[in-house]
Amino acid sequence: MKRILFAAFALCVLAFGACSKDDGAKGDPAGSASLNMMNESNGRTLLGSSDVYVDDAGNFVCSSSVIAYVGRVGGLNGVTMRFDNLVRKAAVDVGGGYLVYDGDSLHEFPSGHVALAAGATFYRMRVESEIMGEDAVTGKKGMTGAKVVYYADKAGNAGILPEPFDREYNLGGSYGTVLEKQDAELLNRADEIVTTSGLVVERDANGEWIVGMENRYDSYIYVRIGDLWSTITVWA
Repeated sequence: MKRILFAAFALCVLAFGACSKDDGAKGDPAGSASLNMMNESNGRTLLGSSDVYVDDAGNFVCSSSVIAYVGRVGGLNGVTMRFDNLVRKAAVDVGGGYLVYDGDSLHEFPSGHVALAAGATFYRMRVESEIMGEDAVTGKKGMTGAKVVYYADKAGNAGILPEPFDREYNLGGSYGTVLEKQDAELLNRADEIVTTSGLVVERDANGEWIVGMENRYDSYIYVRIGDLWSTITVWA
């Protein structure tokens, strides 16, 4: 079990690009926004609250975020969550669709299945066109950025999974605490359950989920349902 983490750049220079709401095509979700993402030499515009920007070589690059290219798309409505080929650099492809996640919101389970934190915000993005102009540094004409349409999406809701670390138990030194109904139902629906070292989660003779721990440190039950994950914190 490991969380997918990426080291952040030392500093990110914030810059503003032309942005307008509800500027997507017919195949984009309502509320999509259009953004002129200028490259490094011409303002270094960031995508939403992510650290994704366009470099001078014509790539989307990032550090703490990760990008999944999903191929050519006609609109963002057809772009759904996926976690294959996650990268920190992807070529700007006109007509191409992308998914952008915060690296800290992804968790890899022992099965190899990568899932996104319940309630996490991620972006669907597509490239409408390249922006051509005169480079602010070299003075040469060429690509100075990319016009994109993006949509800030939210992973799941509390009816599917609570957000990570929202649920917790204080065992008070006792072993064999019975989980409350909503957490027991969560484990019943889980595709994968993993605990940190020293924590035991099992069913008793009556079929109820009980939890116990062998140490005094905060421990966690990681639960995956489909492509989403959450945790239950246990402490004593």
